[in-house]
Amino acid sequence: MKLVTAASAIALTALTATPLLAGSVTLNSTAASGTGTVTIQVPKFDPSLGALISMTLNFDGSVTPSAEVFNISGSDAQVRAFSNTTGLNPLNGSSNASDPMQIADAFGTLITLHYEVFADGVTATPGGNSYPGTPVTIPTITTTLTDPSSLANFIGSGTNPVDYSDVNGTSFSGGSVISGGSGIFFGGSRTFGGSVSVTYDFEELGGGPTPVPTPAAFGLGLAALGTCLTRRR
Repeated sequence: MKLVTAASAIALTALTATPLLAGSVTLNSTAASGTGTVTIQVPKFDPSLGALISMTLNFDGSVTPSAEVFNISGSDAQVRAFSNTTGLNPLNGSSNASDPMQIADAFGTLITLHYEVFADGVTATPGGNSYPGTPVTIPTITTTLTDPSSLANFIGSGTNPVDYSDVNGTSFSGGSVISGGSGIFFGGSRTFGGSVSVTYDFEELGGGPTPVPTPAAFGLGLAALGTCLTRRR
């Protein structure tokens, strides 16, 4: 009985769980574009990597604005057309109240930007005519999520949709006819698009519990070993 007790004392340890290891992984969506609302399919987090604790979405893209001319005169016309969000009329330098373009994600993060398009001395054929301006880079829209109910939508296989919306959809547009008939109408339009880079931060176990002798258990083991050796003499 004493020998068994000594062996038990030597084997006495404290099980301490291996510390949680922090990790992160970054995934990229495919690009999408459109007008009004653009839906990005965001790759989901693989739960086999560990427990998801937070995620950061970064949307990067551009806006392509256009000056629009609709010609119902039946013949070509030479025109000057503009569309912008600055409220400045390039034909005469006057200003007009105008809203900036705003893009918001599905979680309420909002960015603001301006653009200007001026098509000077272009030919407008009968029907609709579009004169795209220089694409404008959208400031990165960054959103970090930590709420478990929000994170749950991004765990698993496949993708989860996230909407990015053109909030006001308005612009200051107009123009003038240089030569040609009547029946010329002016307007503006814009499309935008981009892609999302998502970074998932997670915790992972490093392999489960590992037996680690505590100082107290180690002392008890030595004492029991001494007792066992003494009784065998």
